[in-house]
Amino acid sequence: MEGVPCSTLGERKGVPGSAHNSRSTEKVGQHFPRSVRLVQAEDYNKVFAEALRLTSAGLVLLYRANHLQYSRLGLAISKKHIKSAVQRNCVKRLIRES
Repeated sequence: MEGVPCSTLGERKGVPGSAHNSRSTEKVGQHFPRSVRLVQAEDYNKVFAEALRLTSAGLVLLYRANHLQYSRLGLAISKKHIKSAVQRNCVKRLIRES
């Protein structure tokens, strides 16, 4: 995945000088903090089971109503397209921060 500007590639959690050294789970500049993201498998299962679907080249968007006052975001990237977990996490981080 060359050319992807992810500053956290190759850095380790808890290492001084690392981007992951902060103990906070909600980092500055993150547009979708953990509190408004899908994080539980049960939440993802509901979306996959009851989703409406939009597709375009290279992107499939699944969505459903949540009856909350705010939107929630969940990102799933297939291993078929990006093999490395580090690179998948990098892409998800870039999308959240965009």
